[in-house]
Amino acid sequence: MPKASPEKERIEYLISLLRVSDIDTRWRAARTLAGLGDIALSPLLSRVYDDDDNVRLLSIWALGRMGDLRAADAVSRCRDDDNHFVKMASEGAVSRLSR
Repeated sequence: MPKASPEKERIEYLISLLRVSDIDTRWRAARTLAGLGDIALSPLLSRVYDDDDNVRLLSIWALGRMGDLRAADAVSRCRDDDNHFVKMASEGAVSRLSR
């Protein structure tokens, strides 16, 4: 089986940090993912429907910060999330993406 590229391994590691208990670590990981751009887009998009509220919230936030319009539909659908904070993150990300 082929080994994943170092970039992909880094992204998967950062995605895993979105689940840790330390909030500062989670936010640093989200900020880093947002700054990676295109290579982090697909992994973040797949996390907007994660079972963990924090992962959804931080993924949506990071996608909004990235500013990539390809995330608009997925982020917009999260405005109906059961979690109030995820809804707020989605509203903010949709607003940011529409600018």
